[in-house]
Amino acid sequence: MPRLMPDFGRDLNEKIAASIQLPITFERLRTLARPGTDQYRLLHRAKIEAAYEMAFLRIFIAWEDALEQSFIRYLAGYSNSIGPLTPATTIVFHKKITTAEAYLYGGRDFLLWHNTTKVIQRSQRFFNLGLHELIFQSNSARLNDFAAIRHRIAHGQDDSKNKFNQATMTIAGKRYLGSRPGPFLRDWDRSATPNRRWIETISNEFVGLIRQIVP
Repeated sequence: MPRLMPDFGRDLNEKIAASIQLPITFERLRTLARPGTDQYRLLHRAKIEAAYEMAFLRIFIAWEDALEQSFIRYLAGYSNSIGPLTPATTIVFHKKITTAEAYLYGGRDFLLWHNTTKVIQRSQRFFNLGLHELIFQSNSARLNDFAAIRHRIAHGQDDSKNKFNQATMTIAGKRYLGSRPGPFLRDWDRSATPNRRWIETISNEFVGLIRQIVP
């Protein structure tokens, strides 16, 4: 009896919904507060934008966790709705998740999943045409832009600012004052019907991609 992969798309979607609740709650409270009141001032735009940034960090962490956990289970021989992946030459799948994880880590304390090139190379090492490889190859530019948003929240160097500016120009067609991710994530994606905020658009893409990696 094949061991089936968990529903990573559903799990990621639930984690995203929980993460977005904080800034969305702030938005609703601000609409209820009267301008000029203490309540309204407490919900200053900068605080709401900071909540969007924290939400995106949690979303990105959940995305990376879904990538790693799905990779480990494929390495343990789990099947998606189509079947198991094919190991690369000389690679042997491990039946236990803990053993597969140790095999993947290779003595390292952690692995990075934001770098598209490294994820593709990692997949090529363990799998023959693995789904992580195929999906990252097809979406590398978009995923690099999403990683640039994450890095700008976590870092203040000029390089992170420049790459963030490049990302928003590609995604939204404009730059944001101070190279700040909060205003971008809170801004509206007017190409979507109905309009939604950019944090929601990106989150939906993460869910769509993990569902292609684990169909």
